[in-house]
Amino acid sequence: MKQIFEKSRFVSLIAIVSLLASSVVAFFMAASKTVYLCISLVEGSESQSMTIVRFIQIIDISFIATALYIFSAGLYELFIGKLEIPAWMSSSNIYELEAKLANLIILIMAGKFLENLVAWEDPQGTMFFAIAIAIISSVLIAFGMMGKKNGQS
Repeated sequence: MKQIFEKSRFVSLIAIVSLLASSVVAFFMAASKTVYLCISLVEGSESQSMTIVRFIQIIDISFIATALYIFSAGLYELFIGKLEIPAWMSSSNIYELEAKLANLIILIMAGKFLENLVAWEDPQGTMFFAIAIAIISSVLIAFGMMGKKNGQS
């Protein structure tokens, strides 16, 4: 039974490879959106507000791609073995990966709010959107602080 558990850790390679492949796809998405934006800017077919929204979208996709890469490396380190990566990318437990995910979610929500703010179609909807983001962000931050107090980090 011990050998089964020791060898079954390699099943995590499915998730690791999937996350790594998703990261590569997301980086290509960001690159293609950048090329499209540059072409649109040269042609003059983008409004200033839409240009800002597109830049924010590129940043969001880049954050997601980076996070997918970090999660892939983190899972590899947790289940397979050590990697030679910067210390900030390294994860010694699942909680650290969860905290990184929570931080990413907050960043993405902030980016989505900025997109909504630039579009500014519905002031009341924008206000409710901001309140929802603030509540979710507060919960995620509280989750992170409670985990640190409980000695999980």
